[in-house]
Amino acid sequence: MNTEAVTVGGPFAGAFTSVEGFTDEQREMLHGFLKRGYDRFLTLVAEGRGMTYDEVNERARGRVWSGEDALAQGLVDELGGLKDAVAKAKDLSGIDADTQIRTKFFPLPDTSFFGISTSSSASASELAAIAQLGAVLGDERAQLLLQELQAMDGTQIQARAPHLIER
Repeated sequence: MNTEAVTVGGPFAGAFTSVEGFTDEQREMLHGFLKRGYDRFLTLVAEGRGMTYDEVNERARGRVWSGEDALAQGLVDELGGLKDAVAKAKDLSGIDADTQIRTKFFPLPDTSFFGISTSSSASASELAAIAQLGAVLGDERAQLLLQELQAMDGTQIQARAPHLIER
């Protein structure tokens, strides 16, 4: 087995193959491309934040900030999750807060329940399995797990470790 790159002319045709490293010319081209993109990003952030390019560059410098640190640096307006972002987008665009919106996630989630379709074409055994699962979900321990899942839904990023919740 061997690996080959097939390209069609030009000095940059094979620049992003895994077969060869970059030439000096390709490396310079890539560096320029990345620098232009980052400079544009910093310019847009500076305009949006009411800062100068140099102020944003000094604070950012390609680092990844936690939400709280970014807030302290003036790089974000407020903290929140997806629901907060949608509410803010409605407010900024003049859409009434009570207006229902649809959120579409990509890739589209599998709508079957553990591979069992709940459509009219579901078999009797599939529906029986769903009924049994419903009984299990009535268990207090299962309810605690569901509460954990709901706590994670649409909120900020969380670090999780194995633990138990006691009432």
